[in-house]
Amino acid sequence: MDKSLYDTYYKYVCFYAYQLIGNRSLAEDVTQDAFLAYLQNSHKVSSETKAIKSFLYSSVRNRILNLYKKGKIEERYWEKISFLESDSSDYERLIIYNELLEQIEKLVSQLPPMCQQVMRLSFFEGLSNQEIIEKLDISINTIKTHRKRGIKYIQNNLDPELFAIFLLSIINY
Repeated sequence: MDKSLYDTYYKYVCFYAYQLIGNRSLAEDVTQDAFLAYLQNSHKVSSETKAIKSFLYSSVRNRILNLYKKGKIEERYWEKISFLESDSSDYERLIIYNELLEQIEKLVSQLPPMCQQVMRLSFFEGLSNQEIIEKLDISINTIKTHRKRGIKYIQNNLDPELFAIFLLSIINY
């Protein structure tokens, strides 16, 4: 398997698994299993990016279903998310959200270094303005300026429908 494929998609597939399971360690194991399954079946999967990602997400979902059937997933997860009552649209929403995060991260990586840091600390790590001030030793106005520039760049370069989802996610944040 191409290492860049693993490096590119691991964190998104792992995040998807974590959203379904709620257990980081188990999500990492399930994600490793998905990449191993891809490695073993790559000759059967189209080399298109969408096909590879679909295979990985499906592998994660199926592995979790198998774990559920065997009773190996923590009870806390089932209290949090009623897996039996969910439908495929729940999975599709998680995949869309992961795709959004992937595109936003690519756009953020194109920003100037300080703007990247502010956007990552603010939106990806969830730090408050005060925590960012302490970490980067910059003023609140500098944080606001970088955040505005970053959001404007994302708005100009992201699909309008995905930008609406992005705005909803940061408003609810």
